[in-house]
Amino acid sequence: MADSFDTDLAGLACRLEGVRVLREHHLWAAASALPLAVGRGSSGRASRRFAELMAADALLEAVLLLIDLAEPKRSVRGMKCRHGLWICVVDRQPGKAGDRFTAEHTDLAAALLMAFVRSFAPAGRRPAAVQHNHQLEPRTS
Repeated sequence: MADSFDTDLAGLACRLEGVRVLREHHLWAAASALPLAVGRGSSGRASRRFAELMAADALLEAVLLLIDLAEPKRSVRGMKCRHGLWICVVDRQPGKAGDRFTAEHTDLAAALLMAFVRSFAPAGRRPAAVQHNHQLEPRTS
């Protein structure tokens, strides 16, 4: 998984830092690159539900669905807004004192997806995008 993170997810994490708002293609990229619990009877339902959420532009709900489908399991530790900046925390090992991954972004869905993607970084081999959370200024264009 380390090589996969280095090539696919690390690039996605970096791209997410630079977006103004989360877009549909970011979620499709995450869904195709992440190890998700599909293929166990519920995969058809989960895939349909994900597609329905995407069609409805329910991006936050789609991120939450991806988190729910993650293998191994992840959990959302917290989401809060401070001065227009969303701060999201995802636990790698729910119920244990495991790693916590934080992301900050002006868009809630983007912040949550960033923290989730970062939670797949191999222990001890986190790329710079995981080590440095910088605030993004809202774009006016």
